[in-house]
This record gives sequence, C-alpha cells and structure tokens, in this order.
Amino acid sequence: MQALLASCIIAGTGLGALQVTCPISIVEIVPPEIRGILTSWFVVLMGLAHGVSTFCVYGVYLDPRLQGKNLQFQIVWIAPIIFMTLLVCSGFFLCESPRWLFLAGGHEEAAKTLVRLRGQPATSERVQKELQDIEQSIREERRVHSGDNDDGSSKSSTWSIMKETFTVPLNLRRVQQCLILYSLLDGASKRNPKRRGNANASTKESDSGDNGLSRQDSSKAAVEIWEHPGERRL
Repeated sequence: MQALLASCIIAGTGLGALQVTCPISIVEIVPPEIRGILTSWFVVLMGLAHGVSTFCVYGVYLDPRLQGKNLQFQIVWIAPIIFMTLLVCSGFFLCESPRWLFLAGGHEEAAKTLVRLRGQPATSERVQKELQDIEQSIREERRVHSGDNDDGSSKSSTWSIMKETFTVPLNLRRVQQCLILYSLLDGASKRNPKRRGNANASTKESDSGDNGLSRQDSSKAAVEIWEHPGERRL
C-alpha cells in the first residue's frame, strides 16, 4: 500500500507539470489562429488517455491467461515505460519554442526555428509579423513586471495583470472557457460514478475508466460549445 501511495504522488507530480508545460509549449509554437482550439484539445486528449489507460489495465486484469502471474502487473508497468522512453528520446529532435529562444537571447536561432515551423521564408509577411509580435510581447511583459509605467512612475504589476486578465475581451473569454471546462470535468468526476453505482450499470473495476471517458466527453463538449463560437466572433 505504501508503494502504491508513493506511486500516486510521483505520478501526480509528473501530471501536474505536464498539464502546465504542455499548454504553454502549444501556445508558443502553433499559429495564433489555432492556439485556443489546440490548447483546449490537449485537455480533451488528457481525459481520453485517462479512460483508455484505465480500460487497458482492466483488460489485463480480466485476461484469464495472466491470472496469478507476475506478467499481469509487468505488462501494464513496462508498456508505458517503453512508450514514454520513445517520447523522451523524440523530444531531443523537436524545435525549441521561438519565444523561449527570444527570452534566452537567441534572436537569430528563434527566427530560424519560426521559419522551420511555418514552412515559409524569413522575409514572408507572416513570419515577420510573428517575430514582431513576440518581441513586442516580451518587451511589454518585462515593462509590466518591472513595475514601471511608460513615464517611469511605479506601478503595481499584480494590479496590471488582473486588469489585463479581466478587461481584455480575449483574455476574459479564456478565463470563462477554463471555468466552464473544469466545472464540467468536476461535475462528471463527482456525479457520474455515483449515478452509475446507483443504477448498477457497471462494476467497480470499470468505474474509473468510465469516469475518465466521461471527463473526456465533458471536455470535448466544453470546447465545442465555447471555443468555436468565440473564434467566429474574433
């Protein structure tokens, strides 16, 4: 039991970092037109992976050929390790984020990376505009977090961040999207297993997988309801 609890803590730590870093990487790499939808689909796929992985473990548990054998836990332990090892190795061949390269001072490398990502020459209008937007965004963030106004007076960076979050329509729409998305997930997590239990619709072993798929469906519904109408308005 102690090993199981420790594994849950370690896995939770990794998933927590994954849920933060992956959306940031998506936003910094993909074109502006599809940043919102791809970031939202990341949450959808996380829920899908949760449900699918649970049913894979459940399938191994039900296989009569593996009952009472060490291979029953070795399969579900080794298979993800092999897959994640391949993903980690492939990460060394991926492009760095152009925004991160700008922050690190590698302006030329950032421009080359953006050219590679967009498949257009460095002189194209699209690439030049994205480079200018990145530079302008970094300058603005440094100015805000330094606590100075344009006239050199002091300013509260926390207040400016709150103001930008809730007064800019695009940022406010993202906040609303997150609230709707996670409220649907929370509702599915708490209510669906109880309803299934009351209806005796599934066994306890499969409840976790059903719950994961329910969360995935709720995430997809939130994306479809909120993201597409918002993009059409923009």
